[in-house]
Amino acid sequence: MGLNESYLIPHGNVRMEAMGLDNRTASPEELSRMREIIRREMEVGAFGLSTGLIYMPCAYADTAELIELCKVVAEFDGAFVVHQRSEADTILASMEEVIEIGRKSGVKIHFSHFKVCGRKNWSLIDKVLGLLDSAAAEGIRVSFDQYPYVAGSTMLGVILPPWAHDGGTDKLLERLRSPALRQRMIQDIEQGIPGWDNFVDFAGFDQIFVTSVKTDANRE
Repeated sequence: MGLNESYLIPHGNVRMEAMGLDNRTASPEELSRMREIIRREMEVGAFGLSTGLIYMPCAYADTAELIELCKVVAEFDGAFVVHQRSEADTILASMEEVIEIGRKSGVKIHFSHFKVCGRKNWSLIDKVLGLLDSAAAEGIRVSFDQYPYVAGSTMLGVILPPWAHDGGTDKLLERLRSPALRQRMIQDIEQGIPGWDNFVDFAGFDQIFVTSVKTDANRE
């Protein structure tokens, strides 16, 4: 039997190979390098490009970068499989960004684990579905998948604001050792940052569970 399985190019690894973990816009040379990497991987059998736009360094990419990368994927009739920037307060703008990427690149769009996060955002679902319908009517090839339960799963680091991750884990740990920067993180979690999915805000601490740790020292 054939396996119902295919491989996607991980956007974060492409960015790391071309420009590291920095929080900045790619230069023209770096963008060209990323396009070359994607072409290399599509030519050897990848089915498309995947990204998680709440995860570093993927979150540091702007829309223009994603359009240019997806143009290469579209040449192979590949798919752009995306965890969008927001599944909560700004989900409509987030979806419009992904649809725009499909419109301008010609790539097939697939939304991963499609949902609306946070009880306060449930009222957006009709508009969310309307965006999918209008994109399909426009001729943009769009699909999505869902998991059949109400819990999500990710890394605990997502509760920290994106700037805290700039430069990778070592830099994050340095910032966590700084009382001033810890206070800034607390303020950003309490007050929010435009365009950032604040897990503490939409889920609440009472609905965030640490399910596993790697060392006994962290079990507490």
